[in-house]
Amino acid sequence: MSDSESSNQSTATIFDLRNKHGIYGALSEQLMNLPAGDCLAQATYNQDFMHQINAHTGNFAYVQPSSGIEYESIIMGQIAGDEKIRACGTHYAGTMNNPRPITDKTPVKSMFSLCKPEGSPKELAVIFDNQLATLSEVTLAREEEATTKGKTFDVRDWVDIDLINIHTEAMYAVPKNANNLKSSKRARILKQNVIGTEVKDEKKNVDRDTEMSDMSLDLPATENTASQERMTNDFYDPQILSDYKGQLYQHNESRLRQLDIRDVDNALIHPTKWYSKLRRGALVLVNGTLHTFTMEDNRRIYHIHAHTIRILDDSDLPMEPRMLVTLPGENTSEGYGSKHSMGASRIAEFKVVGKRRRDEGKDSE
Repeated sequence: MSDSESSNQSTATIFDLRNKHGIYGALSEQLMNLPAGDCLAQATYNQDFMHQINAHTGNFAYVQPSSGIEYESIIMGQIAGDEKIRACGTHYAGTMNNPRPITDKTPVKSMFSLCKPEGSPKELAVIFDNQLATLSEVTLAREEEATTKGKTFDVRDWVDIDLINIHTEAMYAVPKNANNLKSSKRARILKQNVIGTEVKDEKKNVDRDTEMSDMSLDLPATENTASQERMTNDFYDPQILSDYKGQLYQHNESRLRQLDIRDVDNALIHPTKWYSKLRRGALVLVNGTLHTFTMEDNRRIYHIHAHTIRILDDSDLPMEPRMLVTLPGENTSEGYGSKHSMGASRIAEFKVVGKRRRDEGKDSE
């Protein structure tokens, strides 16, 4: 091997290697081979999915026209930043005069943004752009309809120029029998199984319009176990998160939930590793549902709720520092350092092609 060839290999980025090993090409092919409408990039508003209004709240759900079943889609992208993958999620801590601590009734979700995969070939780039187009089509249609009725909202979009904002499910919940946690009788999701084949007993009728209200989730209590037996809705002591500190957190019975966040091998990722795994540069798939919330203060919020997150290729980019979030006035010198089983199954079926070696792409010493 010549010196120039050796130099090129030692300086190859993870994005170069995704092209070299066919990761991008295989992802494009598999997305395009999904059933019509399952890939957000190929979905057509009012054909593959439509809005359904809640007359009492003014909120919108998005459903399949033929069945009325909640619409789920597969979304692809590269994580653009990880600053809101944290113990307090997107929660606003309030002001000195009106502090807002996190209690058992506070819904807390983390958020991350997806950008176009760096160095992606034309086919994959078009797929990402078409995702943006589908989401923008929905927003424009909804806001144009509001305008014809003489209403104008302060819109918080799910698209931020060329980024797609993704929210996790609720991170904390009060388990049943919180004082006496017992193992669930629900079948365990084993590491080697396709996602969704073992979760037939999960609740099916969750009212999505209540997710932003001060209501805690009512879930079966399950002790967290060894990694090979880990399952969604395992519960953990929230203090395992390094940034779960201070008076901001005033939980009594709430526990940290095991969300359906999976690694390259389709294994559930322990909560202590969410931040390092969902870092800037990671290539991911999301099985998500679409929601629109109309607030009393005239805001209209468009949300994508991720029910399954699958990492297709890890990132070796430096992690962004996290600042410790506290209640206003709290002194600290510390810093940071189902129902949706079908969509989850489809994500699980994606083949990771040309997996990179852990040491590949790093400068040789």
